[in-house]
Amino acid sequence: MNDTVEKHDIEYVLSCFLDNCEVEVFGIYFGGKDRLRKTLNCLYEMIGENKFDSTVIIVNGDVFIEEFILNG
Repeated sequence: MNDTVEKHDIEYVLSCFLDNCEVEVFGIYFGGKDRLRKTLNCLYEMIGENKFDSTVIIVNGDVFIEEFILNG
């Protein structure tokens, strides 16, 4: 997944989420794929070409949690 995120493949990233998903990015909570699309576009504009290095990944049922270090 990190490779896909780093390639800015928003449509593939979105395909991994339900329409009514709930997401937290940098302490900001929001719901839905449309909001996730807008957030990813904004995030890509802000961080440019950087690398996400996972430090923790937890999956439990339909819950996915990832802690990462952003390097660039």
